[in-house]
Amino acid sequence: MQLNGPQRRNRFAAAALSLLGASSAATAHADDGSDWTFDTSTLLYAEGAGRVKVFEPKVNASLHLDESRTLAATVTVDALSGATPNGAAPYSKPQTFFQPHSTSGSSGSSSSSGVNSTYTTAAYELPKDPNFENLRGALEIDYSFAPAAKQHMDLSTALSVEDDYTSIGVGGHWSRDFNQGNTTLGAGLNFSSDFISPVGGVNTPLSQMVGSIANGPSSKLKLVQDMVVGVTQLVSPRSLVQVNYSLSHSNGYLNDPYKILSVVDATAAPLYYVYESRPGSRLKNSLYTHYKARAMGTDVFDASYRYMIDTWGIRSHTVELSYRAYIAGERGYLEPHLRGYRQSAADFFHAALDQGQVAGTRFASADQRLGAFTAYTGGLEYGDRHWAGHDWSVRAEYYRQLGKVEGLPPVAGNALARYDVAPSLSAGWLIFSLGFR
Repeated sequence: MQLNGPQRRNRFAAAALSLLGASSAATAHADDGSDWTFDTSTLLYAEGAGRVKVFEPKVNASLHLDESRTLAATVTVDALSGATPNGAAPYSKPQTFFQPHSTSGSSGSSSSSGVNSTYTTAAYELPKDPNFENLRGALEIDYSFAPAAKQHMDLSTALSVEDDYTSIGVGGHWSRDFNQGNTTLGAGLNFSSDFISPVGGVNTPLSQMVGSIANGPSSKLKLVQDMVVGVTQLVSPRSLVQVNYSLSHSNGYLNDPYKILSVVDATAAPLYYVYESRPGSRLKNSLYTHYKARAMGTDVFDASYRYMIDTWGIRSHTVELSYRAYIAGERGYLEPHLRGYRQSAADFFHAALDQGQVAGTRFASADQRLGAFTAYTGGLEYGDRHWAGHDWSVRAEYYRQLGKVEGLPPVAGNALARYDVAPSLSAGWLIFSLGFR
């Protein structure tokens, strides 16, 4: 699994949000002069149709050394299990796939005999590996301080470890207040080195899957560099606007080592399967705008939009809206949340390949995350800011993804179109959070 770096906001934005009544538990505790604050959360996530389930506890401990210096550590554990699409196309008969032996890993198979195992998927269904399992542990350490007047600096280092994936990262974010504190400029850099060691070894891209025997090295390296620059402007005592531009460059081994593609004949019958192949570099450009304002006295309204474009041909649009309504004398709050997302498919996305395409194809992937789809998320959060001297909240979200049929092979396009090659996906999750000192 790919580790996504933590999102960061600058010091001015946090101060402005605090003025709007939306400060975090950690910020509130720091303001009252306490030295230690703790924030915990637990995520329970489940996809429909017996797909992936996630259990993710997280603990953050912050030591406030003085007014300008804070040392924090965050520990996260992810436990995933269930069924996940392997990339093959559906067919009118059951299909059998090989996978390497393991006790735990992204390939998911368990085999006490220590030999390669198989699994069979039902006719007409999108093939899924039913034994997906993964356990990840992550540690992040952050140090924030003020290097000079009106400036703030955050430095961080992170380590994430899985059976088949290890990521090491470092980063920093600097911000500077101007215009009597009404304007803040910020810039950040993050670097990570990811070591991918697939169960069974690395397979050669577009090579035929034969008994899941790897035909490449045991591990590969991926390097990621992220940059962000932005400005936050207080446009009135009750509202602010934030604009960020971010650039992300990845290079090295960018394949998902467990994803395959079907090579089919004119009737959409699978002839054999090949491992996916993605380009060895990817450059993403994103523009993010965010508006936050106080409404109806103490309530808070949020609206944001993000546009992303990358060198793989993907274009995406993300719109988010939320409204935090304070109740019970501003002790508690209700916050409904809506999110809409749409993306185009990568240039090399294929639902399947026909034999004529294989020889002339350099890059190909049937990973639905690289296909075209539209997704909607809706949820509601309830929080209590002063429960027994602590803060707690619970958020419930529902997600619906609608796929778009693209990338059908020329020879078998009509035959393959009879199957549900881009099925919809439903998911729901709960997040319990508690902040205390």
